[in-house]
Amino acid sequence: MDAIKNLISQEPFVDKLVMGDYKEKTVQILDDFFKSQKDETLRSKKEVAIICKEKDYLFVGKTLKDFLEQFGYTLQVFIAENDCHGLAVAVSDYKIVICIGDTSIHGQCAVIAKNHGFKLVCISTSLVFLDAFYGVYQTGAVEFSEGDVYKYIIDVGIYKKLKRSDLADGYAFSAALSLMSIEVFLCKDKNFGLASDEDYAKFSKYLSIAQKTLLYITQENAVGVITVAQTYIAKALNMVSGFNRFGIICAGRVLASMTGTSLYECVFGLTGPYLTAIKGYLSIDDVILSVPNVNKDVEKLSEILRVSEKDIYDKLSLYDNRAIKAGKEEIKARLAVCDNIDALLKRYKKLLCGYEATYKGRHNRKTFTKEQALTALNLGGLTASGVLKLMYNDGFFTLLTNL
Repeated sequence: MDAIKNLISQEPFVDKLVMGDYKEKTVQILDDFFKSQKDETLRSKKEVAIICKEKDYLFVGKTLKDFLEQFGYTLQVFIAENDCHGLAVAVSDYKIVICIGDTSIHGQCAVIAKNHGFKLVCISTSLVFLDAFYGVYQTGAVEFSEGDVYKYIIDVGIYKKLKRSDLADGYAFSAALSLMSIEVFLCKDKNFGLASDEDYAKFSKYLSIAQKTLLYITQENAVGVITVAQTYIAKALNMVSGFNRFGIICAGRVLASMTGTSLYECVFGLTGPYLTAIKGYLSIDDVILSVPNVNKDVEKLSEILRVSEKDIYDKLSLYDNRAIKAGKEEIKARLAVCDNIDALLKRYKKLLCGYEATYKGRHNRKTFTKEQALTALNLGGLTASGVLKLMYNDGFFTLLTNL
């Protein structure tokens, strides 16, 4: 516990992460906020907006609303099922807003908060919370924007009431990202802003602690294990830039859209194939230059993600032959890369065993065909940074398809 207390006293958690009973902590946050306001009318009215999906209102929101009203707060509830941006004008007059739900709705509200200048208090109802501390949030299939969160409340009591499938999501996402030191290791000087070996060692250490923590998971301790592990992963990811452009995340989004399966299950399910593909790519000595069919791939990705081709082209940048060759030479110059990948694959197999403690919440654990995995990795390379982008530009997946 001392290690966790020390961790959350640092960036990105300090002055933002609040752990404890969500009702009591929300009252404390609101009391402190309104006491700090110079406007007497604002202090006396104590007006607060709540944004959440209907399921989260029934789960947490109604109880919180009734509790806050006992302390003289005036609450207005706004229900948003998918897109919160239509509520921007409605909540812009409030000085403080509470958002209840998972990080998808938190991210949208964080962007609105930054644009409109109100304080955002998030209450987590999902065991996937690490990107709440990242500062850049997904606002569309290929769009990301800066946002601002004032306070983020984690109540383990809420997590203990989640469904087994929700625990599986939290475990799967944590396990996959705990293995992604390879993303930064292969391109640490350019793509993700982690230039020094000392910083990389710290980054890897946090992910390694998360891996070891996850291996202790049982059905009884799942909530605590996932919460601790994901806190360490969030600390690691705060050290880099472009987390949302990790190849495993981009490919996972594609596979989730293709199959209608949870994003987190897709990300974890692709981890083994992704690591194996990287090892296969690095075993090829020269530049492949099997030119990818970009126009066809953009058309297919547009159809899968249900976005316009223009939106994809606007975000697309391709490497020329010299950049591909230089990138591959730089990666291959790093010692023992394939040994590193072999070690990660062994840990992945161990983490798969731990997944059984949570995935039984799903009636059937999803499996994917090799063709689906290959398609997801290929199309994910269109929007990814790092090694997956290099593999796509070099035509690695086009080569595999033609074999």
